[in-house]
Amino acid sequence: MIAETFKILLASFLLLGELLFFPKALLAAQSISVNDFAFGVVGETEFLAGYAILSNQPILWESDVPWRITVRSLDANLGMSNSGEYIKPLSDLEWKLSGESGWTPMTQDDTEVDWSEETGSGAIYIDVRVLLEWAYDEPGTYQADLLFTISAL
Repeated sequence: MIAETFKILLASFLLLGELLFFPKALLAAQSISVNDFAFGVVGETEFLAGYAILSNQPILWESDVPWRITVRSLDANLGMSNSGEYIKPLSDLEWKLSGESGWTPMTQDDTEVDWSEETGSGAIYIDVRVLLEWAYDEPGTYQADLLFTISAL
């Protein structure tokens, strides 16, 4: 009986020691909020520039642990032209963190947007553009469903 009580006490102390010296986040809470990116109707000005752009699009985040935000497309391309003869490539949709210079083509693979050791809540801002080319792009309604994800580091 004493030996059994001793085993229970020892196991309790070991568990308590593990929790005190090796704490683990049992539940991490994260959330992310992103508005729709709508380019609207693009015209001659955008085609002459070679792209249509949306700047400083906010991605609102909240996390009680260090976090990482990724993005990927749920679609393989941006869709088909009205004539059905042209499929706009997904890679014609590009993004970058606002204030940075390098553009990243959209893919169906999770791609890191940003990360931080910071906890609490905040916003990061991205620029999104779609590449345009007179010689290839045909009239149509193009779109992609994007999935932004926040996860613990």
